[in-house]
Amino acid sequence: MKVNPDLEQAITIFKELGWHEAPLSSAPTLPLGTPEQQKIALKGLRTGDWSGFNSKGKKKSVLAGIDWDMLGFFAVRLGVDAKRAARLLDRDNREINVAVIQQRGAEFATEFVQYVFAPRSQVNPLLKDTALELVLRMGLDHPTTADFYDTWLSKVCSSFAGSRTSIPLSVFRPTFSTFLEQCAEHGTYPVTDAIVDGYTRGWVSEEMAVKLTLDGIESAESITNRKGHAVALATEITPDPKVLLPHLARIGTLVVTLEPPLVEALAVPLIPIVADSDLTDIALAALYVTTKKALLAVLKALLTRENPDSSTKEALSPRLEELSASPDATTAKHATALLRQWGTQLTETPTTEPTCRWEATPKLWELPRFSRGVASVEKLAEVAQILAQRGHGEFSHVLDIHIERLLALANELARTDQDATRLILKTTPTLLDGVFAQWAKAPENSASKTPRFAGVARARLRRLIPKLGHVPCLLSEPSYVDMSITADDLVTRLAQYDAAGVAALESDLQLALARLNLHTITDDTVQQLAALNVPLELENGTHFDRTATQVAADYLTDPFTEPAANFNRGFVQLKFDKNPASLEGLPIRFFSSGAYALPHHWVFPHFGNAAFTDMKWGSFIDADTVVGINQAARHGKPLPPAAVINLLAMQRLTKNGADCSQALLKAWQRGLITPGVADISFLDWQEKISNLKALALALDDAAHLGLLSVVWPVLDDLIGASLKASSLIAGTADVAAVMEKLAPAVADAIKEGRAPHDAAAVQHLRTLAARRGKNNAVTTAKKAVAALPATSSPVASAQPAPTVEYAEATLLNDAEFRKQWITDRSTAHTPIVDGAQLSLRWENPLAKPRCMRVDMYLPHLDQTVSAYRKTGWFYDIVTEQQCEVFTEEGPKKCLRWDESAGQLVLNEDRGQMTRETGVTAVPQFLLPVLMAFTCDEKYSTNGCKALKDFIGWARYSPEYVADAVRTVLPFEQFNPAKAAQFMAKQPQVLSLLWPMLTESLRHAAAQVAEGSVPRWLNKVLEVVYFQSDLLASATVRGHIPTTEWAALHELGGMKKKCAARDKAMRLAEIFDAALARG
Repeated sequence: MKVNPDLEQAITIFKELGWHEAPLSSAPTLPLGTPEQQKIALKGLRTGDWSGFNSKGKKKSVLAGIDWDMLGFFAVRLGVDAKRAARLLDRDNREINVAVIQQRGAEFATEFVQYVFAPRSQVNPLLKDTALELVLRMGLDHPTTADFYDTWLSKVCSSFAGSRTSIPLSVFRPTFSTFLEQCAEHGTYPVTDAIVDGYTRGWVSEEMAVKLTLDGIESAESITNRKGHAVALATEITPDPKVLLPHLARIGTLVVTLEPPLVEALAVPLIPIVADSDLTDIALAALYVTTKKALLAVLKALLTRENPDSSTKEALSPRLEELSASPDATTAKHATALLRQWGTQLTETPTTEPTCRWEATPKLWELPRFSRGVASVEKLAEVAQILAQRGHGEFSHVLDIHIERLLALANELARTDQDATRLILKTTPTLLDGVFAQWAKAPENSASKTPRFAGVARARLRRLIPKLGHVPCLLSEPSYVDMSITADDLVTRLAQYDAAGVAALESDLQLALARLNLHTITDDTVQQLAALNVPLELENGTHFDRTATQVAADYLTDPFTEPAANFNRGFVQLKFDKNPASLEGLPIRFFSSGAYALPHHWVFPHFGNAAFTDMKWGSFIDADTVVGINQAARHGKPLPPAAVINLLAMQRLTKNGADCSQALLKAWQRGLITPGVADISFLDWQEKISNLKALALALDDAAHLGLLSVVWPVLDDLIGASLKASSLIAGTADVAAVMEKLAPAVADAIKEGRAPHDAAAVQHLRTLAARRGKNNAVTTAKKAVAALPATSSPVASAQPAPTVEYAEATLLNDAEFRKQWITDRSTAHTPIVDGAQLSLRWENPLAKPRCMRVDMYLPHLDQTVSAYRKTGWFYDIVTEQQCEVFTEEGPKKCLRWDESAGQLVLNEDRGQMTRETGVTAVPQFLLPVLMAFTCDEKYSTNGCKALKDFIGWARYSPEYVADAVRTVLPFEQFNPAKAAQFMAKQPQVLSLLWPMLTESLRHAAAQVAEGSVPRWLNKVLEVVYFQSDLLASATVRGHIPTTEWAALHELGGMKKKCAARDKAMRLAEIFDAALARG
């Protein structure tokens, strides 16, 4: 720390002039003293440190109670240079900073700005606000760097958002359009908010807003960013389509991306007005858009045009004919209408022909023996090259025949030629974290790079590598390609150790025992082991108190048992037993924790489902996982249910293009996959079924590989799982579409006797087809069933079938009921009546997704405030019991209850309110606001989770919950099905929020009496049924009054024939029957 020797005199003058006692706000106007005083003070302030660290590392200041900020302002006004000013103005005092620097004039201000935005300038980032405001207020020349334009964009958006600390909007106004254009010219494209807010305020012309938005779309590096610009153009800027015409060429290149937001924002407005000569360029690509919504918009836009010329019709008609045969009825209807409007003759749709064949199940293959080959330099090099090419990477715990061959060959070759072995293994620096290369370089340190994981594979590698060439063989070397070992082979290898007088390695023996095929043990095996005496060496080099042969003999009668697979919180988990007593005292190498200790099939080739937990699809599948899947295709017996379903699931596409199709095909050809074995309860090793559309496509591909007999029942099971959910799972229609596609092949196979007749039963598909309604899933299921032979299935013959086959409610016993229903309300809070009057609306009704806005009129303040979310953040409501709101003037404030004032107040800051600090006042408006946010189209899931957390803490009485529901139900923007579907799988939340269901039913009954059926009623009724066991049990016990279900009878008696009436009628019967039994 270098202190200016004249600093003390400068501080004395600073005090004499009264600066040390004045507020910061007066810094621009305080006196600077006489010229002589200014000269002396500037000399002491121009250089030198004001703080630093002493010899003990503690920070020390030399200002002795003097305010740094004030002294800094004093120094800047006296005349320090720009670099010194940037160092002294190191705090967030933007307004005062600007006023002080302005007094120094434009030349100094420009120097300051250039220094702050210099490429490697180490200044406080907060000073960029000061520098930017100086540019805007003083009209200074400014840097043309990305940093400057990024700062401008960030700060103007902050001002538009109403941030209290932002630069005033009026400062941006005069140069806004100029800077917006400069941002584009210099490659810093304007963010959507800046363009939209500028346009809505009239600061930017419609033409410029369109041009800049197109610039942004073209420069965006992700689909999400392009979508943001496109949605803003379509829903907020909403230009006259004629303004888009000058950009027709640019738009044409964007539409061919087939991204739905671009098609909707750019192609749809232009299609009605472009000339025929340009229509094909825009419309043909748009007709291949990937979403139904966008495609219908394109078709409707084409329908508004006059008939185009013949060349345009000729170009578009083939695609329109394809769409006229679409499985989606609405799409087909519009495409057909367009063709007829154009006078195009429709060609008849050809009869669907089978696209694949139902093949006979191949016989189980004859399992090949494992063969390492003759140990030679060439053979070892060949295997090392195979492993190097496939990227078997760092810390891999996956073992397959190639790894085993490398280990066995390296050990055998090293026994006769260590130098040649080292020469080959030096070429594998990345294989298994370089352990082989490390051994080749320095055998004495070869174990140092191998991490000490508990897994047996790594433990064996750690102990075996330093001993390459010094052990007779590997005890764990497979006998067959499925990695299994026969008892005879194990005895023979132990005999080699006995003859050589070498101790066996503990991890090598444990892996060998795990792989041991217990069915190969004979009476002679025990006697042969008893005749041998092979010491067992532990990892620390000492010998175990039992010999390797004694441990092996004990294991024959006390082996490992397969862990059970159970569901735990929605995921399949393994329940491990303790290691067998035969291995007592040895390190625990199995079933401890982590991926390295799971019972993989390459360790336990004779285990069933539990050995395949590694087989799980993800959007990214690494090379090691593919190695494990290929090894599974070398199994010695038919794969178990978990392996089959997940091997099929692994065929879904991944981001890195991992290909598992060869493993599936080989497993099928080798007879390892048996039709009807796959069990979807193990799908992805979790209870929730997801990525169903991708799975349907993968199963279609598998069927065309020859696995139709395997895929067909799986598809039906997936539809069955969807039918059991509170509402059909996303992708169900895609599953039905695949079944429709495959149905002709199944029908042909039944007709020709290649498939059993019951293959046409597919009860779940037929149940779906028997449903009422015209959604895609039901319509497609009907077509699939129509392509199949008739069956005696009662579902198929039932006409008409009810929408849902509702069973009777099962009343829960006391123990089960207590697990699911919260009855303890000792910590319940009572909300304070706050007088706030709520109303709901969309922030922008045309936006996609739409943002929920809750307006609250506060009578005591005669003011309206609004709550809406730009992020999924609800900490303020859930934890602080206050709500971030916006006033009509724009600035953000916090609405909370003030106990001392006895009313709601608007605060500038959030304060320190949390549950932990003792919040006692919970205003009434918070719960209905949270309920409203469950319907926000972007943050609905966040809103539901916030509602769960809030009600779990507040535990309001049913009366208060019902009152909150009644507050929001009258508004069409509120959809109670959103929260209801979330509660369907959250029974404890349901126990606190059940009035959301009953009040919704009561409200629906009132609307039905007025002649309308709420669009959400079906889904609410489905949730009631889904949790009917719990709800009926709660009603029987008096936790829900029986009168709360009266609306079911009213809904069941409605005159209009619809699915909701049937469901309500059946539910009313279910609850009446349950109450009668209870």
